[in-house]
Amino acid sequence: MILLMKLPKFITKFLLVAVFLSVASCGGGGNDASSNNSSGTIQGPPQSLDELRITMGNELSTVAELNVEVQINANKSFLSICDIPGEELDADTVNYEKCILRTPIDNNLNAFKIILPNHIDSLVAIVWFYETGRQPLVQRWQRIEAVGLPIDSIWRVHD
Repeated sequence: MILLMKLPKFITKFLLVAVFLSVASCGGGGNDASSNNSSGTIQGPPQSLDELRITMGNELSTVAELNVEVQINANKSFLSICDIPGEELDADTVNYEKCILRTPIDNNLNAFKIILPNHIDSLVAIVWFYETGRQPLVQRWQRIEAVGLPIDSIWRVHD
């Protein structure tokens, strides 16, 4: 360690990173046929890091795309799409500053592409109408696929 302190800082950092990468790249990878699962499905949660297998179909992406189509029968309204867990929702008390999407919409077909981090499995769409006396429309979306797998669906929000 004393020798490392006498070297220039960039060389010390380089050596530490090189040692870390060489240790991290050493892993136990089995050569049996059961570990070569190319279907992209999860066989079950690993109990240790030695059991963790990344399949060839896994792109190691941390985000997924969700296509949203909104068609509302109103001249003007406002859409908020939020990550709100749980079944109960009071549209009046939602913190809209933390929503993923907030935008005005009209009675045309409105299309949006949302990039979701893999940890989000459900969303709620809240449509506020400029018409007086009309209650907000609330619809939920739930990821059907396993967490982290691509989303191949369109979420249609309509009244």
